[in-house]
Amino acid sequence: MFKKAVIFSLLIALTPTTVLAEYVPQEVVDYIKEKAAEKYPDNYSTQLYVVKAEKKAYIELQKAEFEGCDNVLTEIIRKASEKYPAAFTTQLYVVKAECSAYQELNQ
Repeated sequence: MFKKAVIFSLLIALTPTTVLAEYVPQEVVDYIKEKAAEKYPDNYSTQLYVVKAEKKAYIELQKAEFEGCDNVLTEIIRKASEKYPAAFTTQLYVVKAECSAYQELNQ
């Protein structure tokens, strides 16, 4: 299962943003649902919340609109996806934090 998560996460860094700007592949949706069901087996409202949040984060990562860190963005996304392969919300948080820090360091 880890290998599948890594593949999904690497799609973020390798797919042109115009293609998947508002689209989450069904395999990714299914994987997100599976992980939410494993983590919260008897809590359907939490599963739904997690699925919606993860899909939203996936889409935002696809758009990759993080101004001021264009020259390091691909590397930041790659590292985040490797470290947190099954958590798009965490990847998004890391990417935003790293881009913000990069911008501040390079002012």
